Amino acid sequence: MKQTLSILLVILSLNVFALKPQKEYNVRPENYALIYKDLNVITNDGLKCS
Repeated sequence: MKQTLSILLVILSLNVFALKPQKEYNVRPENYALIYKDLNVITNDGLKCS
């Protein structure tokens, strides 16, 4: 009984590690008529942040 319960809890807890972040924004600033500007920044070490 304990083994079955333990296996069930492990299977149910695997869903916690399955978080999938959104890749696109649902609401963008232009939906609220906000003025914004996309920035492309290059750091000193050459990393490009956009």
